Amino acid sequence: MTNTFLTFGFIATTSSFLFVSIHAANSYSWQPSVSLTANLDEPQALGFCLDIVGFGNGMDCQRLQAHSCKSAGADTQFEYHAPTQSVRAVNYNSDCESIEENGGISTCVVAKAIEAGAGLGLAACDRSDEQQFGLNGD
Repeated sequence: MTNTFLTFGFIATTSSFLFVSIHAANSYSWQPSVSLTANLDEPQALGFCLDIVGFGNGMDCQRLQAHSCKSAGADTQFEYHAPTQSVRAVNYNSDCESIEENGGISTCVVAKAIEAGAGLGLAACDRSDEQQFGLNGD
């Protein structure tokens, strides 16, 4: 399997751009998962994954973060959709409703602005520039 990398910024970092792996680079190696390729300073060496802010009824799908990777977690499952160059939430729509219960409609990661340091959230997929992420392979 080749490693595939996607570049975009996290609001939770001081760097404008970080590389993330479409295939889990964390210690759990479960898929689908979007994780940083570097462990950085995660105290338990779990790595950092893309994650919806909050938990259970307190989730906020308008805010995404880099969070310690989990062995399981519906709120950390994302996949890259090559035809539209988008990153899609596997389990939730932009209102944090279960996609399975919502007719299987995909939700895309959206940048709040196209600038360094902009936050990320979820929105209905519309192929806008704010939902397109360049893919670099190695």
